[in-house]
Order: sequence, then structure tokens, then C-alpha cells
Amino acid sequence: MYTSKMIDQVGDTTDGYIALAHAVVKLACQDYIAALKDLDKNPNNEKAFWRKGECEISLKMKWKDIRKRIRIIS
Repeated sequence: MYTSKMIDQVGDTTDGYIALAHAVVKLACQDYIAALKDLDKNPNNEKAFWRKGECEISLKMKWKDIRKRIRIIS
């Protein structure tokens, strides 16, 4: 049997997961922007080139996973 307090805690947890998801995506975007700026300064920067590619793949995967998890929690 669920109490109203338990239900409120589930709501708080969902909000926490959503906030965490936003933070993860925000950090990935910051890394991506930094890589783009580095490439703009030096187009031959291999480290920035690979970081940009990793960010693109990571953002796509994280976004799909986050959307899936939010649907499960909701």
C-alpha cells in the first residue's frame, strides 16, 4: 500500500532525474562548443576533431537514453 508521502517522494525523485538529465546534456553541449571553438582556431587540431565527434555520438546516445528513462519514470 502506498502512502501519500511515498507518492510525493517518487515525484521528487522524478524531478531529480530530470534535473540530472538536463545537467548531463548541458555539460556535453559545453564540451561540444569548446571543441568547435578549438577547431575554429586551428582546423588541424586532431584532439578537438575527435572530441567533437565523441560529443556528437555521446549527445545522440545520451538524449535517446534520457528520453527513454523519463518515459519509464513518468
